[in-house]
Amino acid sequence: QRPSVRLPVMICSAAAAETIATFFLCPLELAKLRVQTSATSRASGLLGTLVHVVRTEGVAALWKGFGPVAMRQLPYTCCKLVAYELCSFALLDALTRLPEQHLGVGEQLRP
Repeated sequence: QRPSVRLPVMICSAAAAETIATFFLCPLELAKLRVQTSATSRASGLLGTLVHVVRTEGVAALWKGFGPVAMRQLPYTCCKLVAYELCSFALLDALTRLPEQHLGVGEQLRP
């Protein structure tokens, strides 16, 4: 892959993965906040709170906080995953440049 395209692809991939994860996380985040802030929700637990929200506010209410959760998670996840990829590329590149007598067990990492 061309180096000039690698970074934007990594950022977009991380953003897409986090958007999908946020979609599934959002109902649990909503229930967690309700349990933490409401004595009624605390008494009924996580599942009871989710059922109550769906019955009283509709299914769409489970994703009411999608925007704020995504705005919190997207920058963090993009930075984390891109940094991980860049560090792993740099480490593998450094390992492949070492003379073979210094590799030992790490020799398995050679492509």
